[in-house]
Amino acid sequence: MKEKSLKLNMALNAVKSLMGIVFPLISFPYVAKTLSVTDLGQYNFASSVIGYFALFAQLGISSYAVREGAGIRDNQEKLKKFCGEILSINMLATAIVYVVFFMCLLTVPKFHGDTALLLTFSVQIIFTTIGTEWIFGIYEDYLFLTIRSIVVQMLSIVLLFVFVRKQGDVIPYAVVTVVANVGSNVVNCVCAQKKIQFGLRKSLNLKHHLKPILIIFSTALACTIYVNSDVTVLGFICSDYNVGLYSVSTKIYTVLKTVATSTLMVAIPRLSYYIANNMQSDYNKQLKTILQTVIVLIAPVTVGVIMLRREVILLLADESYMGAIESLVILCAALPVCVLATFVGQCILMPFKEEKIIFKATMISAAVNLILNLILIPFFAQNAAAFTTLLAEGTALIIQAHYARKYVKLSGILKTIRNTTLGSIAIVICCVLLSKIHLFSVRIVADIVISAITYLVILMLLKEEGVVFILRWTRQRKSGEK
Repeated sequence: MKEKSLKLNMALNAVKSLMGIVFPLISFPYVAKTLSVTDLGQYNFASSVIGYFALFAQLGISSYAVREGAGIRDNQEKLKKFCGEILSINMLATAIVYVVFFMCLLTVPKFHGDTALLLTFSVQIIFTTIGTEWIFGIYEDYLFLTIRSIVVQMLSIVLLFVFVRKQGDVIPYAVVTVVANVGSNVVNCVCAQKKIQFGLRKSLNLKHHLKPILIIFSTALACTIYVNSDVTVLGFICSDYNVGLYSVSTKIYTVLKTVATSTLMVAIPRLSYYIANNMQSDYNKQLKTILQTVIVLIAPVTVGVIMLRREVILLLADESYMGAIESLVILCAALPVCVLATFVGQCILMPFKEEKIIFKATMISAAVNLILNLILIPFFAQNAAAFTTLLAEGTALIIQAHYARKYVKLSGILKTIRNTTLGSIAIVICCVLLSKIHLFSVRIVADIVISAITYLVILMLLKEEGVVFILRWTRQRKSGEK
C-alpha cells in the first residue's frame, strides 16, 4: 500500500474538524434560540443516556481495529479475516445492548417521560456498528471521511431549519441528528466494502481479540463516565434547566476539544506502524512535531475563549444562557489538560500497546469525577460538573505521563510552552485594550484578528518550531497546487 502523507491526513482531519466548528456555529445558535433552556436540557440528557448504551455496543473496537488493522493492511487475506471477526463481535455486542436498553425503558421511572426521545436516539447504535468507520482509519482514508462529513452536515443544517421551528420541537431535533448519523453510516458501509470485502464470521477468535478489546473498552467506559456523568447526574439531581445551561458550555468545550485532538487521532495508525516496524527515530520525530503543533494551536484558543466568554455565549445562544459563563471558563481551563492527556495516551501509550496504563488512569479519573459529581453537583450544579471534569483530566494526564516517560524523550517542548505562554499573554493584553470598543460585532472581529496576528508574529520572532512547521507545510501545499 502506498504510504499516505501524514501531514495531508492531519490537514484533512483538521478541515473535517473545522467543519465541526462551522456547522455548530450555524446550527447551535439557531437551536438555542428556538428551543427553551429546558428543551435543550431534555435533548442532551437523553443523548447522554444513549451514549452509555452506544459505548457498550461499540466496546473498544474502533481504536483496537485501527491499531491492529494498520499493522496488517498490506496482507489482504489477514485483513479480511480480521475485519470479519471484528464486525461479528461488534454485532453480537450491539444485540445484547438493545435487549438491556429495552429492559431499562420499562423499569427506570426517569426514562418514562423521555421514551420517544430515547427510542429515536437509539437508532444510532445499530447504524454506527454497520458503518464500520474504522476501516477508513486502517487505510488512512481521511479524504473520504472529510467529504462525507461535510455533505452530511450540510444536509442536517437544511433539515434542522425545515423541521425545528418552535419551542417544544425536541423530537424533530433528535430525528435530524439521527438522520445525519444514519446517512453517514450507510455511506460508510457501502464504501468500506469497496476497499475490502468482508462479512460476518461464525468464528470470532475471541481468545485473541477479547482481552485487548475489553481493556480499551474499559478505558472508553471510564472516559465516558467522566465525560457524560456530568450531564447524567445533573439531569437526575438538578433539572433539565441546569442541563440546558451546561449544554452551552460543553458544546463549546467539545467542539474545541474535537478540533484540538483531530491531529492526534489521525496520527495513531502511522505511529503504530513506526513502532511495529522498529522505526523509533521516525516515531520520535513525528511525535515531537505533533505535540508542538497541538500546543501552538490550543494555547491561543483557550485564552481567547476565556477572554471572550460573554461574547461567545451571546453568539451561540442569548442572555438566558448567561448562567453558563462560569462553567465555560472552568472547561476552558480543562481544555489544554485534556488535549495533553489524549496526546500521551493515544500517541505514546497506545502505539506501545500499554492499554492497561490508559485503563488505570482513566478508571481513577472516572472515579474522581463521578464521586465529586455526586458530592458537589447538589450544591454548585453545572459549575461543579465543569470543575470535576478539570480534576479528572488532570488526574489522567499525571498518571499517564508518569508511565510514558520511559518510552520517549522529547526535547524542545519546554521552549514551545514558554513561547506560547508569551504569545497568550499578548492575547490577553489585546483583548483588554480592545474591550473599549462598544460595537459588539466590530469588537469580536478585532479581538480575533489582532490577537491572532500578534500571537503569530511573537512566535515567529521567537522562531517557534511548531509555527515554522505549520508555515512550511502551508507553503509546500501551495507550491504543490501550482
